[in-house]
Amino acid sequence: KRLPPGQTNLGQEEHQLVFFVTTFSLLAKLAKADGIVSKEEVAVVDKFIKQSLQLNDQQRQIAIDIFYKAKDSSHSFEGFAQQYYQILGHSPAMMREMLRLLYTIAAADGVFHPKEKELVSKAAQIFNIPSYEHELIQKSFFPNTEGYYAVLGGKPSDSMETIKKKYRALVSENHPDKVISQGLPEEFV
Repeated sequence: KRLPPGQTNLGQEEHQLVFFVTTFSLLAKLAKADGIVSKEEVAVVDKFIKQSLQLNDQQRQIAIDIFYKAKDSSHSFEGFAQQYYQILGHSPAMMREMLRLLYTIAAADGVFHPKEKELVSKAAQIFNIPSYEHELIQKSFFPNTEGYYAVLGGKPSDSMETIKKKYRALVSENHPDKVISQGLPEEFV
Protein backbone atom coordinates (compact mmCIF):
# COMPACT_ATOMS: atom_id res chain seq x y z
CA LYS A 1 0.00 0.00 0.00
CA ARG A 2 1.36 3.40 -0.98
CA LEU A 3 1.25 6.01 1.75
CA PRO A 4 0.72 9.74 1.16
CA PRO A 5 3.92 11.80 0.76
CA GLY A 6 5.69 12.35 4.04
CA GLN A 7 3.99 9.46 5.80
CA THR A 8 6.07 6.37 6.37
CA ASN A 9 6.14 3.51 8.80
CA LEU A 10 9.79 4.24 9.58
CA GLY A 11 11.49 5.41 12.74
CA GLN A 12 13.79 8.48 12.71
CA GLU A 13 16.99 6.48 12.13
CA GLU A 14 15.45 4.40 9.35
CA HIS A 15 14.01 7.61 7.85
CA GLN A 16 17.51 9.13 7.71
CA LEU A 17 18.91 6.00 6.08
CA VAL A 18 16.17 6.03 3.42
CA PHE A 19 16.89 9.74 2.83
CA PHE A 20 20.60 8.97 2.41
CA VAL A 21 19.99 6.03 0.10
CA THR A 22 17.46 7.80 -2.11
CA THR A 23 19.39 11.09 -2.27
CA PHE A 24 22.78 9.65 -3.14
CA SER A 25 21.28 7.01 -5.41
CA LEU A 26 19.45 9.69 -7.40
CA LEU A 27 22.67 11.68 -7.73
CA ALA A 28 24.62 8.58 -8.77
CA LYS A 29 22.08 7.42 -11.35
CA LEU A 30 21.96 10.89 -12.90
CA ALA A 31 25.76 11.23 -12.91
CA LYS A 32 26.02 7.88 -14.72
CA ALA A 33 23.19 8.67 -17.19
CA ASP A 34 25.59 9.77 -19.95
CA GLY A 35 27.73 6.66 -19.50
CA ILE A 36 30.47 8.03 -17.25
CA VAL A 37 30.69 9.75 -13.90
CA SER A 38 32.90 12.79 -14.38
CA LYS A 39 35.22 14.28 -11.78
CA GLU A 40 33.12 17.46 -11.92
CA GLU A 41 30.00 15.49 -10.98
CA VAL A 42 31.84 13.82 -8.10
CA ALA A 43 33.00 17.27 -6.96
CA VAL A 44 29.37 18.50 -6.86
CA VAL A 45 28.38 15.50 -4.73
CA ASP A 46 31.34 16.05 -2.40
CA LYS A 47 30.50 19.74 -2.04
CA PHE A 48 26.89 18.81 -1.23
CA ILE A 49 28.13 16.36 1.41
CA LYS A 50 30.51 18.84 3.01
CA GLN A 51 28.67 22.14 2.73
CA SER A 52 24.95 21.44 2.52
CA LEU A 53 24.67 18.35 4.71
CA GLN A 54 27.78 18.99 6.83
CA LEU A 55 28.30 15.27 7.38
CA ASN A 56 30.93 13.91 9.72
CA ASP A 57 33.62 11.57 8.34
CA GLN A 58 31.65 8.40 9.05
CA GLN A 59 28.44 9.76 7.50
CA ARG A 60 30.41 11.10 4.54
CA GLN A 61 31.89 7.65 3.90
CA ILE A 62 28.43 6.06 4.05
CA ALA A 63 27.12 8.62 1.54
CA ILE A 64 30.06 7.98 -0.80
CA ASP A 65 29.59 4.20 -0.54
CA ILE A 66 25.90 4.55 -1.37
CA PHE A 67 26.75 6.78 -4.35
CA TYR A 68 29.28 4.34 -5.84
CA LYS A 69 27.08 1.27 -5.27
CA ALA A 70 23.98 2.94 -6.68
CA LYS A 71 25.56 4.15 -9.92
CA ASP A 72 25.90 0.56 -11.12
CA SER A 73 22.89 -0.97 -9.36
CA SER A 74 19.94 -2.45 -11.23
CA HIS A 75 17.48 -0.17 -9.41
CA SER A 76 15.98 2.59 -11.52
CA PHE A 77 16.34 6.34 -11.19
CA GLU A 78 12.55 6.61 -11.24
CA GLY A 79 12.23 4.17 -8.34
CA PHE A 80 14.61 6.23 -6.24
CA ALA A 81 12.76 9.43 -7.22
CA GLN A 82 9.48 7.87 -6.10
CA GLN A 83 11.04 6.83 -2.78
CA TYR A 84 12.42 10.35 -2.31
CA TYR A 85 8.96 11.77 -2.99
CA GLN A 86 7.45 9.25 -0.58
CA ILE A 87 9.57 10.49 2.33
CA LEU A 88 9.79 14.22 1.47
CA GLY A 89 6.91 14.92 -0.91
CA HIS A 90 5.07 16.81 1.82
CA SER A 91 7.69 19.56 1.40
CA PRO A 92 7.56 21.28 -2.02
CA ALA A 93 10.71 23.19 -1.04
CA MET A 94 12.63 19.92 -0.62
CA MET A 95 11.36 18.73 -4.00
CA ARG A 96 12.59 21.92 -5.67
CA GLU A 97 15.94 21.71 -3.88
CA MET A 98 16.46 18.13 -5.06
CA LEU A 99 15.57 19.18 -8.61
CA ARG A 100 18.14 22.00 -8.38
CA LEU A 101 20.72 19.54 -7.07
CA LEU A 102 19.98 17.19 -9.97
CA TYR A 103 20.45 20.09 -12.39
CA THR A 104 23.73 20.96 -10.66
CA ILE A 105 24.93 17.41 -11.34
CA ALA A 106 23.70 17.58 -14.95
CA ALA A 107 25.47 20.92 -15.52
CA ALA A 108 28.71 19.94 -13.78
CA ASP A 109 30.48 18.67 -16.90
CA GLY A 110 29.13 21.46 -19.12
CA VAL A 111 26.98 19.15 -21.26
CA PHE A 112 23.26 18.54 -20.84
CA HIS A 113 23.10 15.01 -22.17
CA PRO A 114 19.67 13.95 -23.55
CA LYS A 115 19.49 11.07 -21.04
CA GLU A 116 20.17 13.51 -18.17
CA LYS A 117 17.43 15.78 -19.48
CA GLU A 118 15.02 12.83 -19.65
CA LEU A 119 15.77 11.72 -16.08
CA VAL A 120 15.55 15.20 -14.57
CA SER A 121 12.23 15.75 -16.35
CA LYS A 122 10.93 12.46 -14.93
CA ALA A 123 12.04 13.54 -11.46
CA ALA A 124 10.18 16.85 -11.83
CA GLN A 125 7.01 14.94 -12.76
CA ILE A 126 7.38 12.48 -9.89
CA PHE A 127 8.04 15.37 -7.48
CA ASN A 128 4.86 17.12 -8.74
CA ILE A 129 6.76 20.28 -9.62
CA PRO A 130 4.63 22.47 -11.92
CA SER A 131 6.00 22.67 -15.44
CA TYR A 132 6.54 26.45 -15.28
CA GLU A 133 8.67 26.05 -12.12
CA HIS A 134 10.61 23.19 -13.68
CA GLU A 135 11.25 25.30 -16.78
CA LEU A 136 12.51 28.23 -14.68
CA ILE A 137 14.86 25.96 -12.74
CA GLN A 138 16.12 24.37 -15.97
CA LYS A 139 16.74 27.76 -17.59
CA SER A 140 18.74 28.88 -14.56
CA PHE A 141 21.19 26.06 -15.30
CA PHE A 142 20.82 25.77 -19.08
CA PRO A 143 19.69 29.08 -20.59
CA ASN A 144 18.35 28.95 -24.12
CA THR A 145 21.17 30.40 -26.22
CA GLU A 146 19.83 29.65 -29.71
CA GLY A 147 18.92 33.31 -30.24
CA TYR A 148 22.51 34.34 -29.58
CA TYR A 149 23.79 31.86 -32.15
CA ALA A 150 21.22 33.12 -34.66
CA VAL A 151 22.50 36.69 -34.25
CA LEU A 152 25.99 35.46 -35.05
CA GLY A 153 24.75 33.34 -37.95
CA GLY A 154 25.92 30.17 -36.25
CA LYS A 155 24.63 27.20 -34.34
CA PRO A 156 25.35 25.63 -30.92
CA SER A 157 27.40 22.86 -32.49
CA ASP A 158 29.91 25.36 -33.96
CA SER A 159 33.40 25.31 -32.49
CA MET A 160 34.52 28.20 -30.31
CA GLU A 161 36.94 29.19 -33.08
CA THR A 162 34.08 29.41 -35.61
CA ILE A 163 31.96 31.42 -33.18
CA LYS A 164 34.82 33.85 -32.56
CA LYS A 165 35.37 34.29 -36.32
CA LYS A 166 31.66 35.05 -36.87
CA TYR A 167 31.68 37.47 -33.93
CA ARG A 168 34.78 39.31 -35.23
CA ALA A 169 33.26 39.53 -38.72
CA LEU A 170 30.10 41.13 -37.31
CA VAL A 171 32.11 43.53 -35.15
CA SER A 172 34.20 44.54 -38.14
CA GLU A 173 31.16 44.90 -40.39
CA ASN A 174 29.35 47.10 -37.86
CA HIS A 175 32.30 49.16 -36.62
CA PRO A 176 31.38 52.87 -36.40
CA ASP A 177 34.21 53.90 -38.77
CA LYS A 178 32.92 51.50 -41.46
CA VAL A 179 29.34 52.64 -40.97
CA ILE A 180 30.41 56.31 -41.29
CA SER A 181 32.40 55.54 -44.46
CA GLN A 182 29.22 54.08 -45.98
CA GLY A 183 27.57 57.48 -45.62
CA LEU A 184 24.94 56.48 -43.10
CA PRO A 185 23.47 59.20 -40.85
CA GLU A 186 25.05 59.81 -37.44
CA GLU A 187 21.91 58.58 -35.67
CA PHE A 188 22.45 55.15 -37.22
CA VAL A 189 26.10 55.10 -36.13
